[in-house]
Amino acid sequence: MEPQYESTAVLRLASPLIATPELGSSYMAREMEAMVSDSVLQPVVERLRLADEWSVTAEQAVLSLRERTEVTSLGNEEEVSRVALTVRAPNAELTREIAAELAFEYQQQGNLRAQEDAERFLKALNEKIAEQEKRVEEKRRALDSLEKATGRRMWEARDGGSIRG
Repeated sequence: MEPQYESTAVLRLASPLIATPELGSSYMAREMEAMVSDSVLQPVVERLRLADEWSVTAEQAVLSLRERTEVTSLGNEEEVSRVALTVRAPNAELTREIAAELAFEYQQQGNLRAQEDAERFLKALNEKIAEQEKRVEEKRRALDSLEKATGRRMWEARDGGSIRG
């Protein structure tokens, strides 16, 4: 039986900068899944030439790497969660390199995911602002029509001055 070595990278996951209901409870699960997703594993397989190392196809190497990798939560401390990314393989040095590369690739892609989340949030926020601006303009037009119809200002400040100029 071939010896198996284990290497673990511990990652600190800060809570998302933009906390939305859809991110809230599923954030940790989403991030742990991302650590063993094809988009993280495949670049590591390519950089470390794991298909050649393990004498398999690239697709098989990705599957094998996923089977050799375990992600576990180490708990939360205030706004930070800790996660262990553990890799098992028959070569000690390669196992260490894989764990380090997986952590690096996940962090790189995590930055992209955070940017995409921020862009989606900003887009939704801008849509809400545009919607509110449209409603304000509709109300302003309705008030103008009412003032024209009655021949007087509808809103006045307490000190007798007009709110509208």
